[in-house]
Amino acid sequence: MQTLTSVQNPLVKAVRALQTREGRDQSGLFLCEGERMVAEALHADASAVQTVFVAEDRRDAYAALLAKADRAEVFCISAHVLEAISQVRTPQGIAATVRLP
Repeated sequence: MQTLTSVQNPLVKAVRALQTREGRDQSGLFLCEGERMVAEALHADASAVQTVFVAEDRRDAYAALLAKADRAEVFCISAHVLEAISQVRTPQGIAATVRLP
């Protein structure tokens, strides 16, 4: 599991671009956030989940969910990176990029 701590990282910038329709259309991905949404994406089609981002302080809490993401690339991210990629006011500590159907 790699660690991302900078909002200037190219991957973080690419995920932030998913906040726009143009970014989603160009990449063919969307961002789902929260434990329930990520779990549903993994349950529906685990191969569609490209990357999973988990907050450093929530790694243990989401260990079972991360184990299901064996086909995805998993990143541990700092709180300020999570806030940068998230579209919700209070992020739950986990998010994933998923291929558009």
